[in-house]
Amino acid sequence: LNHLPLVLRSFREDFPDADIALIQMTSGEQLEEIAAGRIDIGFISIKRTDRPVVINGIDLTLETAWQETLAAALPPTHPLTDRKKLALKDLSEEVFIGFPRSPHMGYFDQVIKLCVDSGFTPHIRQQVSQLPSALALIAANYGVGLMPQSLYQAWHEEVTFVALRERPVIDVNAIRRRDNHSPVLDAFMGSLRAIG
Repeated sequence: LNHLPLVLRSFREDFPDADIALIQMTSGEQLEEIAAGRIDIGFISIKRTDRPVVINGIDLTLETAWQETLAAALPPTHPLTDRKKLALKDLSEEVFIGFPRSPHMGYFDQVIKLCVDSGFTPHIRQQVSQLPSALALIAANYGVGLMPQSLYQAWHEEVTFVALRERPVIDVNAIRRRDNHSPVLDAFMGSLRAIG
């Protein structure tokens, strides 16, 4: 999430007359809107594969934009907040706040895999569709989560972020229609590659 302002700033310096509208959407909404040609680009946490992404018969292309390091997000009164670092397995008995597999399949799948690789399947108590909702529930002691460490600055008074020994990361990918050859979009992708 910290990368996007850098990309936008770089793009603005090179193309000051280009307009950009930022719209928060779920991954599924972005895929549908890109396939329909209503938006040019989205940023989603789908794990890249060799298989093409096709939505409604439209080929989409994924390109890694950046990676987000995950941290344990804990309620401020949680007993583990006094630790400098945790292992993922330290969270094995915790109740998680997470995101539903649909439409957040990439994030969901990556978090589940990280936990399974650490020897446990997370008990997900509640699923929400947006990061602020998840963080609000964590702050209110409904559970813990694995959240992008870059959210620390905005949420450090409400949620305690503790680094994880494994330094797990999730991929954030730029997604666009394969047939969209807009010069403005190509220039934006150039700014993204230069920063990434």
